[in-house]
Amino acid sequence: SNLKLAKKIIVPSSNTKNIVLDIYKHLTIDVIEHGYNQANKESNYSNIKKNKKEKFNIAFIGGISEEKGLRYLKGLIAEARKSEITIHLFGMAENKKYNTNKQNYIYHGEYLQKDLPNLLLENDIKLVCLMSMWPETYSYTLSESLIAEIPVITFDLGAIAERVKAIDAGWIFPIHSTAKDIFKFILTVKSNIAGEYQKKKENIRHYLKEMKSVKEMANEYARIYNKTINTFPVLAYDTNDTQSKIEFYKKSRELNPSSIKSIQEKKEYKRIKNIIKGSAPFKRAFREMKLYRETYKNSKWRNKILFKFIWYRIICLNTCSTFTKKYY
Repeated sequence: SNLKLAKKIIVPSSNTKNIVLDIYKHLTIDVIEHGYNQANKESNYSNIKKNKKEKFNIAFIGGISEEKGLRYLKGLIAEARKSEITIHLFGMAENKKYNTNKQNYIYHGEYLQKDLPNLLLENDIKLVCLMSMWPETYSYTLSESLIAEIPVITFDLGAIAERVKAIDAGWIFPIHSTAKDIFKFILTVKSNIAGEYQKKKENIRHYLKEMKSVKEMANEYARIYNKTINTFPVLAYDTNDTQSKIEFYKKSRELNPSSIKSIQEKKEYKRIKNIIKGSAPFKRAFREMKLYRETYKNSKWRNKILFKFIWYRIICLNTCSTFTKKYY
């Protein structure tokens, strides 16, 4: 019922839209992908010395909890021992055991978001593992991996899989895959680095040429907000600022669409009733009640809210106080 009151519902991915519509089938939802500003990649990456015996580096990014694939971090570390695969963690693991270096495992710790693409490049990361066990709504870590032109491996789940498929920027595994399955595949990629892997990198480079910026995303939102605000009162205001509320009510009266006003009137009645019944100070409860009555002079709830105030803040309060003194 709350979502139906919204003039516009926006989500950042089609997958998220489909999840919501699967439950709430009669809503109208628009998709606007998040934007991301591409950082400048440092030229010193090209000066890193390489040789044929060089380790094949893969990375996990962000806060790695069970939901974000901690079991796969553990499993791949175990599989990578005595191999030419090195696993890196940029971020923090929920299990502190993995916030320290181990054999074939390098823990980098926390990072600044703007630095991540360069950190990936400086450490010659070849693959990024995005192993979320639940459907993400977008994934900025995917954006950061793509900016560094690094293919990813992930599960067939949520917005990450949706975006990877659209770009063909990596490989997608069934959610029930084991760490052993994924490690075997990484070995395959390592042995064929000049083949399909390079095609994925080319796909990413092509995508980056038209990647949406934060400004472009903001412009899409601005067009929607401007169009909506012109025909509907702004519902967001500071509930503790009386002047802000007066301005809001003024706008409501100026626009005066009866059905909208009725909905807002009812919402305000419920909100103020909860304030009166709750633990807010007496003065604030009185001010809220008074402002409502002055604003909605023809409301069928105008006197009702006054009676609620008298009951909960005067009669009930005194009765309860007397009862407490008498029996406790």
